[in-house]
Amino acid sequence: MYTEIKNDIVSNWKNGDAYVRLILSNVTVFLILLLGGLLIDSSTNLSSHDLFLTYLGFSSNPFELLIHPWTILSHMFVHLDVMHLISNLLLLNFAGHMLFLQTSNSIFYRIYFLSGLAGVLALFIVDNILVTSGLSEAYSVGIGSSACVMGCLVCVTVLNPKETVNLLLAGPIKLMYVTAFLISLDLIYLYASNTGGHIAHLAGAGMGWWYGEKMRKGHYPGGWINKILEFFTFTPKTKLTVSHKRPISDEEYNAQKVANQSEVDSILDKISRSGYDSLTKREKDILHKASQK
Repeated sequence: MYTEIKNDIVSNWKNGDAYVRLILSNVTVFLILLLGGLLIDSSTNLSSHDLFLTYLGFSSNPFELLIHPWTILSHMFVHLDVMHLISNLLLLNFAGHMLFLQTSNSIFYRIYFLSGLAGVLALFIVDNILVTSGLSEAYSVGIGSSACVMGCLVCVTVLNPKETVNLLLAGPIKLMYVTAFLISLDLIYLYASNTGGHIAHLAGAGMGWWYGEKMRKGHYPGGWINKILEFFTFTPKTKLTVSHKRPISDEEYNAQKVANQSEVDSILDKISRSGYDSLTKREKDILHKASQK
């Protein structure tokens, strides 16, 4: 059983889409911190919660950020509460699946990380304005992937505002209403509790909206995100050349993917109108290839 679970996880990581890998990454970090926290709390007088916030959470205090610069990225994968983790990953799976149908892995990573960075940038700016002006006495510490997830959700909503989704209790509802509801919650509770978190969510949503508008115009900014990820993954480069075809760019791959999906949708519409027998051999072949992916 253990071997089957391990093989399934490895397979999902190697062959999974970007949002699947991000879900696995968040779960893995949570489990590591959970086990590490139990060890720290049981064997020392230190608080694992405080240690994780200090060394992995993003602090809006400029001095803390200066001595812990890695927290700009690490905070996006830190969840110290299981319900926080589950709520974020359910929404990431929901929005990520729809968004990935219109992107490539590299573009999805750009949206995810740019939204997270927008969240902490907004938190840093707002907190420092409030503290220096005397309106607040404390800096905030941010953890979690909420801003990243909100960015993905808003981005796919910009691309497909009238897309209908089926929710467990609400039934069929347009995606734009789901997104508007979640954003409204952040606005309503902005000054009630977890103000820093809501600020980050809204900033992530704003980045998602900006990126969605860019995608609609055929632009895909943030290529530097992929270069950073490639540096940290240490992917070995093979010296053996197996193809002489020019590798397509992310933009070309994205356009090709959308065109293929559009063609499949057209064939499915034809089936609904005239039946499967009305398809040509070429259309049947296209549908068969699409079903194998």
